[in-house]
Amino acid sequence: AFEPSRWRRLSPAGPLPISEDPRMMYRHCLLALGAALLLSSAAHADLKATLEAAMASDIRSADERARDAQRKPLETLEFFGLKEDMRVLELLPGGGWYTKLLAPTLADKGKLYVAIGTQQVS
Repeated sequence: AFEPSRWRRLSPAGPLPISEDPRMMYRHCLLALGAALLLSSAAHADLKATLEAAMASDIRSADERARDAQRKPLETLEFFGLKEDMRVLELLPGGGWYTKLLAPTLADKGKLYVAIGTQQVS
């Protein structure tokens, strides 16, 4: 039986169900993309706030904070795709400038592994 609410438009083979209508599928894809972007921007805002708190932490020296302007830690870690639930391996941590940013950022949901054995690298 033909149910007008269930069928959207006619094709050469007959009426198309809404789930197969290309226009409806396109609209659903746009809605899904919009929802994903909203969720992504919310996660980005949370990560940015966590990183900013780590940057302002009292475990960092004044010299380390002064380097932030040149090193641009927010932009750099965003470029690398840092997420709060990642497992990160920091090779050759040097003085720990990134360690002091990564450790508090990854503390709750992620993991930070630091490879200290620099004396064996030539």
